[in-house]
Amino acid sequence: MKVKKLLALVLSAVMAVSMLTACGGGGSSSLNVGEVSSLLNNEGYDVTVRSSTDLKQASSQVAEYLQSKNDFSTETANAYLTSFKEYPIISGNQARIGMGASISSAELGNVPIENMVAAVIATLDVSMEQAGYGAYVAGYYVGMTEVTAQNGIVYYVLVIEAEISQTPQ
Repeated sequence: MKVKKLLALVLSAVMAVSMLTACGGGGSSSLNVGEVSSLLNNEGYDVTVRSSTDLKQASSQVAEYLQSKNDFSTETANAYLTSFKEYPIISGNQARIGMGASISSAELGNVPIENMVAAVIATLDVSMEQAGYGAYVAGYYVGMTEVTAQNGIVYYVLVIEAEISQTPQ
């Protein structure tokens, strides 16, 4: 795997998330990854989505940072995440690439957070396929933290990682 290609892929996914978050209503404070997987599978994506305690902690750390800066942009979330998690993370024949995102409840409207997370993962999955890594994606991991800004708006801070194997799945 080429590191520059993977990093370019993550960057394009971050930009896609930025565009998606402009679309949309309120959700629940916890993320149902089973529902996210079901939504993706119902749309024809052959992916597995799992929750991750490590990513929940990372999303909490990002949320605290965003709150301290009163800046809840996806760009700031991703920049801070990559300041303490250096992607790709390589372990044996597996690698993980990741991204951070911040989505406001005002942007979500009545759209459940699971639908938004499914849309983000679908976008990332299509990007992985287009970059030639589709057959190598072993699954997606997600962590989410809810935080309230000084103005009272609730934000969902997400950290999503794609696990990539060096052999086709």
